[in-house]
Amino acid sequence: MKANNKLTSLCQFVEKEYGMKGTSKRDQFENEYESFKEEILFQLATQEKEIDLETN
Repeated sequence: MKANNKLTSLCQFVEKEYGMKGTSKRDQFENEYESFKEEILFQLATQEKEIDLETN
């Protein structure tokens, strides 16, 4: 199978779209991503807790 040289790593994509670490655009992206990630983790924990309550 032939390698696809057009593939971009996630790090390369983020740097291209949001700039290098330390730039304001990149910092904003990373802060918003962290907030999003925390919200999702909270939702998952809440769902697990609800499942536990239903089974007990």
